[in-house]
Amino acid sequence: MKTRLLGVLFIGITFLFVLQSASGGRAAVGGQDRTGAPGSLGACTACHSNNGAFSSPQIGVVVTDAMGATVTSYVPGDTYNLSFTVTSGGTPVGYGMQAVILDAANANTGDLLTTTSANTQLASITNGREFLEHQGRSSTGVFTATWEAPVTGTGDVTVYAAGMAVNGSGTAGDNTSPTAQLVLSESIPSSIDDLDREAASFNIFPMPNNGAFNFTNKDMTGFVKIQIYTLEGRSVYSENLLLDHNGSHFIYCKHLVPGIYIVEMENEKTRKTQQMIVQ
Repeated sequence: MKTRLLGVLFIGITFLFVLQSASGGRAAVGGQDRTGAPGSLGACTACHSNNGAFSSPQIGVVVTDAMGATVTSYVPGDTYNLSFTVTSGGTPVGYGMQAVILDAANANTGDLLTTTSANTQLASITNGREFLEHQGRSSTGVFTATWEAPVTGTGDVTVYAAGMAVNGSGTAGDNTSPTAQLVLSESIPSSIDDLDREAASFNIFPMPNNGAFNFTNKDMTGFVKIQIYTLEGRSVYSENLLLDHNGSHFIYCKHLVPGIYIVEMENEKTRKTQQMIVQ
């Protein structure tokens, strides 16, 4: 009887250790890439069964420059802020994620410098890839860090990220997001505009937000059309505006549910888009 009790206790302790280890991040604990990027071991569903009560988990990726402007390109050697926000339906007890940045050859590129949010860590694995990932459950679902862009000639780089909403009592009741991808193109400024770069055509502030935000135009002038879409392409807001350069307009979409949206600014000749995260 005593031997049987000891065996049950050992199994229980082992199971608890596995759960705690997994909550520490798969790169740091298991040396695994679970971002869904090329060459990874696949998505987080290998451990998290994706049959929980948290509908439509998503992970949003936003990159901003030193001035706080959202960018879709990088200047070699510059430092940028990375923000990953995991959202879902239901009421998960926490969130996790993992992200990696690769070049066209699917090799690690740039340098993750430091984390700037709680429950977040940097970790490397044996193939040289460096990750931003959770370190224990995050109650906010927001994971941030700074990243130094790679050297001149690297070309386009891609951020791959996967998130999850968890119930805190094992992996069977968790849900995982699809892998998100954000491509950053290489931008080489001229000597004239090196001190006055503006990578984004418009700013959204604050980010994330609750559906209320300021839209500041930085490029187009005259009559523009502002539209907000879900990731599935469904329009949830539309407005025609007359904006000057650096003109600002307040928008409040109180009906937006938490998630990732596409904000589009369009005139007769040009259309520009950015991701927006609603919490």
